[in-house]
Amino acid sequence: MKENQNKSNELDGTRLSPHFKLGEFLNLRKYPENIPTMQVVVNLTYGCHQLLEPARQIVGPIIINSGFRFSSGVLSNLLTKYTRL
Repeated sequence: MKENQNKSNELDGTRLSPHFKLGEFLNLRKYPENIPTMQVVVNLTYGCHQLLEPARQIVGPIIINSGFRFSSGVLSNLLTKYTRL
């Protein structure tokens, strides 16, 4: 349990871009098994820099309460499709 809490704290504080942290996308308090792969972190970072940061400059602060789910071995990352464009 303590190992999961340490991992959660480490991931929560990981900065993806100047205004977005990895913890905003994971919601580890509700889904503690929601640990992303390195490729997912890269995809989320890319999406933050290419999509969310420019959008934030136009509309102001953006609140992310969830953006990635790992369930039943299937990645359902909202930004994965975006990075394939």
